[in-house]
Amino acid sequence: MPRCSMKTSWKMITAAVLLSVVMLLAACSAETPQAAATPAAASAASAEETGAATGTFSAVDFDGEEVTEEIFAQADLTLVNVWATWCGPCISELPGLEAISRSNIPGFQVVGIVYDLYDPATGHVDASAFETAEYIEAELSLTYTNIIPDKTLYEGLLGSLQAFPTTFFVNSEGYLVGDPVVGSQTEASWEQIIGERLSESAA
Repeated sequence: MPRCSMKTSWKMITAAVLLSVVMLLAACSAETPQAAATPAAASAASAEETGAATGTFSAVDFDGEEVTEEIFAQADLTLVNVWATWCGPCISELPGLEAISRSNIPGFQVVGIVYDLYDPATGHVDASAFETAEYIEAELSLTYTNIIPDKTLYEGLLGSLQAFPTTFFVNSEGYLVGDPVVGSQTEASWEQIIGERLSESAA
């Protein structure tokens, strides 16, 4: 399954060129069966040990509106997709996630966290990455909430991620449901996975 390694160093390219490449990646991945990968590294293990997936956090969305852990209370199950602006496989699956979000599955919502928007060196938003993220959001007509992580999210839930995209499922009380999914998925694969996680969450 397509995924980006943290160990891979990519040259910075313009957002327009990136999206052109992404369209090719999306076309290729659409014909390739996608399987859910599991190992969730230390961050997921830590989250399961403590119960809560994220703990308390205070981040913002692209409009500067505050987003806290209370966002999970808005649905029975939340798909939390962690992506990065430099990750082609991440971007290739965003249209499918948008379509799923627009389908209004009862008790379900999609939320994105854009990993590289937080600059750990300064503790502030990376302006260049944010400009790219805004471009991607506009070009792909994304309507679901995408979060700029704060230090708590960056060092906690996101702290030990090894590849992107990585997707978590969180119930209305902030607890993880099942294993994280590592790597991009087709829309059809997500629909199947979501159905299974909704059933697991309701059990």
